Amino acid sequence: METKYKVVNGTSYHKETPDKVIDWLETVRERGTRVRIFCGNKETGECWHEEFDVTGTVGRSMGPVKIPLLINTIRSMGGCGILSHCILAIKSKDGWLYRAKNFKLPEYDIRRINHEIYGYDVYIVNYAKKEAVARFTKKEKAERWVAFMRGERMGK
Repeated sequence: METKYKVVNGTSYHKETPDKVIDWLETVRERGTRVRIFCGNKETGECWHEEFDVTGTVGRSMGPVKIPLLINTIRSMGGCGILSHCILAIKSKDGWLYRAKNFKLPEYDIRRINHEIYGYDVYIVNYAKKEAVARFTKKEKAERWVAFMRGERMGK
């Protein structure tokens, strides 16, 4: 089965990638802008709560099909492939560049727990998943993580 791509400026994007997403990915790739990418369910607008491999600059792979990559730092030798057709939002330090109409930012609840090492659990409030999604030793760490997951800061 042959995959079809949208090829823009030499970069091959998944055929279901919205043109606005391609425009922004190409813009930040050409400018070297550091971004935070939110991927998720395009039908519900719920993000996947990804914590790793979600920030960096956009580059592209080598070879006959040059797919977009998220490059962690300027010292990195490569990066992970971007699931461009699953992007719900793109954010830079200057603000939101792209947001799908149905994109839902998760609401988190930090709760004090009785545990010998960890003192705080983080729950997602407005999604179907109701169990703790992260655990921290200090409330400040939990607050920084929540801010990162909501796109309010570029690093944890």
